[in-house]
Amino acid sequence: VMVTPGPVGIPLCGTVITFSSSFFAEIIDLQGLGGMRKAIDGTTGNSTTSWGTIILSCIKRLKPFRITIAFSTQQDWKTALAAALATLTITYPVESGYATASTVAFSAAITDYTVGGQLEERMTAVVEVQPSGPPTLTPAIV
Repeated sequence: VMVTPGPVGIPLCGTVITFSSSFFAEIIDLQGLGGMRKAIDGTTGNSTTSWGTIILSCIKRLKPFRITIAFSTQQDWKTALAAALATLTITYPVESGYATASTVAFSAAITDYTVGGQLEERMTAVVEVQPSGPPTLTPAIV
C-alpha cells in the first residue's frame, strides 16, 4: 500500500536533471515526459458487431520530451547534440512528509536544440531529449 502524506504536487523549482556534466543546469520548463505503447488496429472486415478492436503492442517506449533551459553562450550544444546515449537522472524535490527525493533515470540523447526569446525577456533554449530503454524509478522514502 502506497501512502501519500500531505498535499500532492511537485514544484519544478528544486528539480535537478543531471546529464552530460550539468547541461540542464537552469531548468525553466519540462514538457512531455512519459511512456507509451502502440495500440494496433486489429479490426477486419469479418467483424459481426461492426466494432473495431485493437491489439496492444508488447513494446513500451519512453516518449521524447522537451526541457526549456536558460540560454547561455557557454552551453556546448554542438557537442551535446553529437554525443552518444548517456544516463539522464531527474531528481525531484523532497516532498513534505518524506525523508528522500524520488528519482527517475534512463539512457537518453539530445536530438534537438533551439534557441529563442522575446524582447525584454530572458533568452531560452528548448532541448528535445530522446530516451532509450526502460526507466529506473526510485520512489521517495517516508
